[in-house]
Amino acid sequence: MIVKAVKPDRATIAQTMPLVPELAALLRAINGKDKADAQIRQAMQGGGRFYVAQIGPDGVLREFGSSTDGRRAALVDGQLQWVNERGQRA
Repeated sequence: MIVKAVKPDRATIAQTMPLVPELAALLRAINGKDKADAQIRQAMQGGGRFYVAQIGPDGVLREFGSSTDGRRAALVDGQLQWVNERGQRA
């Protein structure tokens, strides 16, 4: 069984997906703010440069960004699994 992920809004990302701000800060430290912010914006528009999937403290899987090959994480039988664009295990 695949459980559909919830897309968080910007106001709640830090609370529901604490890894996103941490990873974004690391990306900025490595690549510089302008380049990292461009990569994150591109991912948010489907460009596949930054992708995070995390089960939040409330047990809901949330995603941010996009992967380069269209795969994404999904909750399958209580575990995170890679799935393709059709939701099938990759």
